Amino acid sequence: MTTGLNVGERAQVPAALTIAGNASSGAGGMPVDLKTFHQLGVFGMAALTTLVSFDVTAGNATRQVIDPQVIIDQIRSSLTNADISAIKLGMIPTPQTIQAVHQALAEAKIFPPARSASELGVSDQLEGAGALSSAQAEGDEALSPAQAEGTGAQVVRSDAPAVVVDPVLVCKANEFAPETVADMVNLLLPGATVVTPNLPEAQFLAQMEIRSLDDLDEAARKIGSLGPKHVLVKGGARLELPGEVVDSWYDSETGQITHLSSPLYQGALLNGAGCTLAAAITAYLAKGSEAAEAIRLGREFVATGFAHPFKLHLPNDALWTGPAK
Repeated sequence: MTTGLNVGERAQVPAALTIAGNASSGAGGMPVDLKTFHQLGVFGMAALTTLVSFDVTAGNATRQVIDPQVIIDQIRSSLTNADISAIKLGMIPTPQTIQAVHQALAEAKIFPPARSASELGVSDQLEGAGALSSAQAEGDEALSPAQAEGTGAQVVRSDAPAVVVDPVLVCKANEFAPETVADMVNLLLPGATVVTPNLPEAQFLAQMEIRSLDDLDEAARKIGSLGPKHVLVKGGARLELPGEVVDSWYDSETGQITHLSSPLYQGALLNGAGCTLAAAITAYLAKGSEAAEAIRLGREFVATGFAHPFKLHLPNDALWTGPAK
């Protein structure tokens, strides 16, 4: 492979960080994120939150959650080891891990700080470097930059990296606990540049059933009201529109809804499609694209992967965006 660089010349590429789980199949989570970053010319870094394995013989999935302190350490390390231009948040499966991620990003002034319902100011700093327990965090929610400024707290820094939140709330048909959804809404969504829920995840976040394109739009608006700058609700094959898949993109600043459509491929339910889309959007944001362009280019990138899926001994094959041979 030729790079066009002279020997010893440094690669001038942006860096992106994924904070996500690891799927042992290689078809989702961190492996997909790092492969996508690499394909799009972005140096990938990772902070692991969860280990996920699926036993096709037994028909069950297992999940090992990483200690919250270890997650914080990984994020801190990544943020000091390179200049991060964009961050992707994937599977963050428990209230404790969500609180850990929020703490690490808030102390770096990438996310707004948290506030407690029991006080009108910012929540107490965590003792040492540990994460909040569920009891300590009860009622916590993220301040908007304006709210944070009003309390005298440090606001999000002006050069903070873009953050894409892929709200993984259903894993192998196992739904996450309601308190996990609540912490995601309160602590992660307010700091998001783009949030990319699929249809079941959007139903959780918007607290409504989605059966039509109008429902998809309404869910995007409701999720947008929770703080993210852009919401891309993926209708996918589940919305059952004839011959196409339609996503609803909501711009929170303008209040505008835009429909983005693609052809419906046979066998459209592939492992890794959602992870790849969010990672591609993250990569394009890291390369300097505005959100609208990053979303469009990300969808185009994912579309190429449906044409040549990778065969897995699982209920669904894997999206493949690499060389055909």
